[in-house]
Amino acid sequence: MDLNALKLFVEIVDAGSLSAAARRLNTSRSNVSQRLKLFEQAIGAQLLRRSTRRTEPTQLGYTLYEHGSNIIRELAGATAAVSTLGKSLHGHLRVSIPTALGQLHIAPLLIEFAQRYPDITLEVVFSNRIVDLMASRIDVALRVTSEPPEQYVARELGRMDWVLCASPAYVASKGAPRAPADLARHVLVTSTIDAGNRLAIRLTRQDHVSEIAVQPRIQSQSFVFLKDAVLAGLGLGVLPYYAVHRELGDGSLVRMLPEHGVDVWGDRLFLITAPNLYPTLAARSLIEFLKTRIPQLPVLRVGTIGK
Repeated sequence: MDLNALKLFVEIVDAGSLSAAARRLNTSRSNVSQRLKLFEQAIGAQLLRRSTRRTEPTQLGYTLYEHGSNIIRELAGATAAVSTLGKSLHGHLRVSIPTALGQLHIAPLLIEFAQRYPDITLEVVFSNRIVDLMASRIDVALRVTSEPPEQYVARELGRMDWVLCASPAYVASKGAPRAPADLARHVLVTSTIDAGNRLAIRLTRQDHVSEIAVQPRIQSQSFVFLKDAVLAGLGLGVLPYYAVHRELGDGSLVRMLPEHGVDVWGDRLFLITAPNLYPTLAARSLIEFLKTRIPQLPVLRVGTIGK
């Protein structure tokens, strides 16, 4: 099988269309189309279904894509590992990190890494969603979840605690919840949920678990914005501890139901990568760096808020 043709096929599937693949490869669409046609003739089967909007693999094409992606990644990793022996670290890494956690606590670590290895270029994507790492060309992703996707390699780095909190002004006006059931009578501020759904909050005290379904008034993917909304007295926040630990410390926010542990979206931070027998030396160095430094962050340590 022609390895260059296989690379082209994988590029087309990743890009989503022949035109997008041509732009990535800095060539013409007709050139890509002709090379694909020759590859399909050599295989003896149709590999792609073409529509006006998108190009998708056939069942055989999808199987070939999966194997081809693995072959190309491992070949690139092996080539990079050999080429970097005895040399300084270099290469390009695309890293995806959660929005607020990334801005507040991970970004300084990535800056430190970039300063330590000036020949490595970094492209940092801020996102809270677990995406297709291969299609998105993500080398390393950090995600908060309870169960990481099984198709990826996941390394747990620490615990992410959630808290219920409010401003003193909100408490003075609306009162403080005394039991989990009281949350249904409060205005909630928290992360975005799917339209039409209610947010399920699990509260644990010793061996007793309560699950309360609420409809938040203010929702966002930005915990920085949500924290500001809670500080302004707009509601009771369901927020990650790392976003509000300073405000809880100086008293500008007050923790509600402090005897309860809170779980909403997942409580563990994972470093996630695609399966790859031969990751680049740059990728391995970043992975080891983050595995060492992130667990040292005090806002991610188990028991930080005294559950």
